[in-house]
Amino acid sequence: MLESPKRRFQKTPHVNRLLDICNEACVISALDAALLQMQWEAGAAKTPDIAAALHWQMTGAQRLREVFLTIAVIEKPQPKPRGDNLPNEI
Repeated sequence: MLESPKRRFQKTPHVNRLLDICNEACVISALDAALLQMQWEAGAAKTPDIAAALHWQMTGAQRLREVFLTIAVIEKPQPKPRGDNLPNEI
């Protein structure tokens, strides 16, 4: 079975360093400031075509921000739902 790039990265020794970096307020502030700058540039665009291109760039940057801040976080496995058709509450 092929592993996702996220899982492969989480097995490297760099994951702890990136997790420390992502938890720093200055890194999060810098990413947010970059997104705000991109929003400002999209609002100041002179033509609709330029505004649309900047909008899609900003959408990609927002997704990159999400992935960057969460790639080092190892998810805990979710419990499997019960298969006996009984309510979970007793």
